[in-house]
Parts: sequence; C-alpha cells; structure tokens
Amino acid sequence: MESQYRFLSGLVCSWTAGGTPAGEFKVKLLAESERALQSAIVLQPFYANYYAAAGGVYRSWALKMDQSKLGAALGCYEKALRISPYNVDIRNEFADLLYHANRREEAAAQLENSASIDPGYWSTLYLLTRSLVELGRQERARYWLAEAVRADPEVWDIADDLRRQYKLQEHQ
Repeated sequence: MESQYRFLSGLVCSWTAGGTPAGEFKVKLLAESERALQSAIVLQPFYANYYAAAGGVYRSWALKMDQSKLGAALGCYEKALRISPYNVDIRNEFADLLYHANRREEAAAQLENSASIDPGYWSTLYLLTRSLVELGRQERARYWLAEAVRADPEVWDIADDLRRQYKLQEHQ
C-alpha cells in the first residue's frame, strides 16, 4: 500500500508539472515526482509501471528542460521492459523517447517489436508508420499496415488514414 501511495504521489506531481509553465516551480514538481517514484521503486522493485512512470518524468524533463536526464529516462524504460517485455504501452513510450532523442533506427526497431506483439494496436501503428516513412522504408510501413488490418479489421480506417497521409499504397 505504501508503494502505491508514493506512486500516485509521483504521478500527481508529474501531471501537475505537465501543466505548469517552465520555471523553478516546475523543476520542484518534477524533483518531487522523481523522489516519490524512486521511493515506490525501492518498495516494489519488480513493478514495471513504476519504472515506466519514472521514465516518463525523466523524459519530460529531458525533452523540455534538461537533456542530462535523458540517460535516466532511457534506463527506466529499459528496466521496465526487462520486467515486462510484452508491455506494448511501455515499449511505445520508450520508442517515442528514442524518436525524439533522434535515435530513429532504435525507435523503429522497438516499434516493430511492439507491432509483432500486438499488430492491431493503433498507437503502435501510427508511431511505426511515421518512423518507417521518415527512414525511407515505405515498403516496410505498407507491410505493417497490412498486418494490422489482418490482425484487427477494426483498425482499417486508421490504417487507411495513415496510407493517405503518407501516400502509401496497400501492401500486396
């Protein structure tokens, strides 16, 4: 119960920081979120979502204010994925961080891994298509769009929108 309290405290501080303008108060909120989440991790070191939440705090900090937090963000996501390797949400957050850190090849590899776990997941589909097209891999993007529709016909409209947006014909 104690770890859940600290986890929720960390999330609340993180969410509040997200809506706070840059400045000293935002840094204090992020630091408090970091402290609370690290405390939760100490109490429950095998709970992947705690590491992912801490990774999200460091991600926000690194991409918006302090690039030196990037290593901590990457480390938290890597630890979370070692604990829960089939968690597509955590893998997608990690891939999005890699993407924004200009590590596009690694991001695409993580997203292809996500797509192989759950090919019809719309978030993966969007991020993977964007990454592959930017890397010049249109054929691979077409392949994953077709796989998504085969796995879950209900994502057809999302796949079709992505085909139009990125000017991709359906994979044969």
